[in-house]
Amino acid sequence: MAFQSGEDAIGSGVDTLDVTFPVPFSGDPDFVIAVVQNTSADPAPLAILAQVSVISSTGFTADFNATTDSANYELSWIAGDTALVFAAITKLGTRITDLPTPSRELKPQDSIAVVQNGSTNEVLFMDFESAFMLKNATPPTASTDAGRVSQIAYDSTGAYLYTGTSWIRLGSVGHPTDWSIDAVMSTKPAQGGTVALSNTDVDVDVVYDNAFPSDGSAPVVTFSLETTDVSPTAIYGFITATSLTGFTVTFSTAIDTVNWQFSWHAIQY
Repeated sequence: MAFQSGEDAIGSGVDTLDVTFPVPFSGDPDFVIAVVQNTSADPAPLAILAQVSVISSTGFTADFNATTDSANYELSWIAGDTALVFAAITKLGTRITDLPTPSRELKPQDSIAVVQNGSTNEVLFMDFESAFMLKNATPPTASTDAGRVSQIAYDSTGAYLYTGTSWIRLGSVGHPTDWSIDAVMSTKPAQGGTVALSNTDVDVDVVYDNAFPSDGSAPVVTFSLETTDVSPTAIYGFITATSLTGFTVTFSTAIDTVNWQFSWHAIQY
């Protein structure tokens, strides 16, 4: 079950409205939110509340607490799977009428931001319509495991999307041995972090939380050297060694206070 949203005009002298979904759901939607709004120049629009009284796979009925006094009111609504409805509203942080509907193609602003946390410090943007995040302590161990269409399961090992017939892996670092390359959607393995420096440090070895896949080249590492000192010494850093398991940063001169750190990001192309 996905979600749909829309706006329906409300005539004058109306205290109830039947809404028909643009595309029927396969079953009754779990959740419907309906809001009455008046964005016209009416001098004193009424504060009308909508209560959903009937829900079916083809539409719903909204009852109002007052009768409309003009034809300038409209009903904004969103309906579908409970998790999808709330995930969509949280994702966009805007009014429900701005949500994507089946009547138009997805646009860049409809992308879903997926934050990889833990050892991975990367934000991925996915444009799978109706995709949703579901924390799963035991993600799929094989592409043939059961799942729900557009479900995304994840834990510290990576993220996985169920296409409706199989699972594909979304850019994790390493992967189970029973996953074939055909089941992998590469979004480039990446990790990142911040390292606090000690006084007199001349170089620092960083070890990745998870080694990068051995079937790829050594990751490209970028970093930013930072300090809170008011008048800092001019210190530069250089990557002097890199491998699948970590890298080394060497400084132009020894770190002279404890107020230095560097933030880094490693990605395997």
